Amino acid sequence: MALRTLSRPVRVLLIVALAAGSLFLILFLVFSWFVRRPFPKVRGKVELDGISAPVEILRDKDGVPHLWATTANDLYYAQGWVHAQDRAWQMEFQRRIGQGRLSEILGKKLLDTDRYLRTLGFVDVAEREYEMMPEPYKGWLESYASGVSAYFESRPPGRLGLEFAILRLKGVKWDVEPWTPVDSILWGKMVTMSLTGNLSHDARRLNLLRFIGRSKREEWYAPYRSDMPVTVTSDELNAFRQDMGIPDDFPPESANDVIVGGGEGAGTNVWTLSPDVTLGGQALLVSDMHLAVRMPSIWHEIGLHVVPEPGSSEDALDIRGYMFTGIPGVASGQNDRIAWGQSNLYGDVQDYFIERIHPDDPDLYLVGDEWVRMDIVQEEIRVEGEDEPVIHQVRRTRHGPVMTDLENYAALGAYSYDEGDLGVSELAMSWPALTPGTLLESIHRINRAGDFEEFREALSYWDAPSINFVYADADGNIGYQAAGRHPERPAWQGQIPVPGWDDTYEVPGYIPFDQLPAAFNPSKGFLVSCNNALVYGEYPYYIGKEFSNGFRARRISEIIEGRSQGLSIDDITSVMMDTYSLQADETMRYFESIKTEAAYQAWLIRLESWEEDPEELEGKELRKKEKEEAEELEFLVEARHELDEWDRYVDIESTGAAAFGFIWKHLIVETFPDQLPEYFWPAGTGTLENAIYYLLQEPDNDWWDDRRTPDIRENRDDILGRSLIGGLLEAGEEMGDKPEKWEWGEVHQVDFRNATLGESGIGPIEKIFNRGPYPIRGGNSQVHKTNWSFKDPFVSTTIPSQRAIYDTSDPSMSLFINTVGQSGHPFHRHYDDMIDP
Repeated sequence: MALRTLSRPVRVLLIVALAAGSLFLILFLVFSWFVRRPFPKVRGKVELDGISAPVEILRDKDGVPHLWATTANDLYYAQGWVHAQDRAWQMEFQRRIGQGRLSEILGKKLLDTDRYLRTLGFVDVAEREYEMMPEPYKGWLESYASGVSAYFESRPPGRLGLEFAILRLKGVKWDVEPWTPVDSILWGKMVTMSLTGNLSHDARRLNLLRFIGRSKREEWYAPYRSDMPVTVTSDELNAFRQDMGIPDDFPPESANDVIVGGGEGAGTNVWTLSPDVTLGGQALLVSDMHLAVRMPSIWHEIGLHVVPEPGSSEDALDIRGYMFTGIPGVASGQNDRIAWGQSNLYGDVQDYFIERIHPDDPDLYLVGDEWVRMDIVQEEIRVEGEDEPVIHQVRRTRHGPVMTDLENYAALGAYSYDEGDLGVSELAMSWPALTPGTLLESIHRINRAGDFEEFREALSYWDAPSINFVYADADGNIGYQAAGRHPERPAWQGQIPVPGWDDTYEVPGYIPFDQLPAAFNPSKGFLVSCNNALVYGEYPYYIGKEFSNGFRARRISEIIEGRSQGLSIDDITSVMMDTYSLQADETMRYFESIKTEAAYQAWLIRLESWEEDPEELEGKELRKKEKEEAEELEFLVEARHELDEWDRYVDIESTGAAAFGFIWKHLIVETFPDQLPEYFWPAGTGTLENAIYYLLQEPDNDWWDDRRTPDIRENRDDILGRSLIGGLLEAGEEMGDKPEKWEWGEVHQVDFRNATLGESGIGPIEKIFNRGPYPIRGGNSQVHKTNWSFKDPFVSTTIPSQRAIYDTSDPSMSLFINTVGQSGHPFHRHYDDMIDP
């Protein structure tokens, strides 16, 4: 039908619709062009001046690049290129973190962060580390930097990443500087910082000691359980020392009868299996690192291959694994001979020193009987939108930076007073990472190791962070080695600040590498490291006390020991996804004697003491109240039935897991807040679970008494009853009055948020960069660890950041996956394509 035959109103409507459609199409095409501009070129040829021979880059179906070169220098140049292709903005943001230059582009809100990072002084440390680095490692780092810079220079900022383009539209413009070797070293320091958290723990412990006293503090930081596994038994440690011919020269006077290792919150499951316990008769290594939820991923998966020209002196290399963007090589992975993975050891490597300050000169501090002048640096911090830089003064003592110069740390100065007799004092921080190290050299040595001896030699260069390494090789050997610089403290255990003027507390050095816990081919046929304690017995050095509660390590160990036929690859994938809650099973046993009806009546009596007197209710109102209570009790009985039928697996669709989550939350808030404000609580719940385990065995422990009811002394069962009723009622409020329809995934979810524009507060922009929320299985202490905090109940803060199963007999059979995808470019098909898998 011709347009002119239509009535005028219809023609107008049709023209308007066509115009609107055309406008929408134009806007869509413009938007598509805008967001796709940063996508990298991954087909064809690129000619560059920085390499000596052709390099081949192939990307698989998941966007993972595999690089083939004839020299290591060319290989690392190409790795820098592909890192910049995939994650240019992530790399720019990361180096600005290390430099303390975030305010320069993101404004005043990040000024305190910049002050903190400038105080630590990582740039100076990285520059000195680079100058000390030997060849060929220094040359490889320079080649990598050249590759990154070549990509940066090949495009204008708006085509490097969507974040650059959006910030430029907002008027924030800057030239992207060439990448330098120091930038790579600097990001290694930042990774170290993210995996080292005992500095804040020291402050919390000291404040806690003053708040509740020593005995209650020990109950809060309950000891590692004797029924939980350690990574290396004393027998395995002794056997290793004998096999390696290491002299048994542990100093007996420093024997430390504690269990060492660990940490909580973020965590990792790494385990290695000998041919004796695998179905295929090969050594396997499993890597399942749990880190904070990030968008894009902290990891970049890659394959690196050097195939030298005939007659060349170049060494071959064949490796695949994971690395942080900004650093060359592979941090966790597999070469043609060995596989390795790591978990955070959470060593106590940071210390506060109380510095006594001269009463008339704040820049003088006491060393022995002499006043010594601090080193002072004036830092200029540029702030976006401000004409003049902010001047930040950094003071350093012989121990390190003065942390109480920072506003967020200023209150810690009060911790250093003792009955007011110290006069003016400050707190300085000592940390091995604040001195030049050899971390990147260690990584390259690991990449080229061919057996356990070479692997350990490479780890002797690993300075920070403090890490557990597990090992497997093509000959069927498995092993474990603790790595990192751990201060050798002769006079104290690093738990609280110590006098900085007294040389008694000086650290003469680090625990010798040969004295760190290790094992090789244990008779049981496997080794498991899940941030649990390292070793039992009279180990002579203090490494740390902050460890996970051991549930993950015990669950994995029990499954391995229970498979008489050995584990296949499919078995291992099932174990990695296991959600059985040993902690819930233990806790629920104490609820068996709690009767729902009696607990509900006690709950009502408690409510009545807070509200109106029920005797004042008459007639219709009383009958209404009784009817509501009867209906509520019926609901509670139904919910309790679902809980009792729970199989203890914390899966997305689990009703019992959902109910237990709310009950556990109420158990904590019914037990601790009246005596311990939430300020003191840890980020995760590992410490809480350990403390509750011991308290449940003491029905009349003072922690159970609710200080908010001075006329009543509650016991354990009173609090369990309250937790049962309060938890189920809140679950009903959140998930509805049909308990059989509750699901754990309805409340336990993960939300992948971009660290910069994903937190902008502008809805449309956040939708571009963020993904989720998604329901997710697991929880705080399951093998499938998806940690959550009481600050945002049930929302996952930690997830598996990558997973790999390394087959040492046939690397082509190894399995890899990343979270959330390879690309850092929103709308790219590899930006989020690994979330569901």
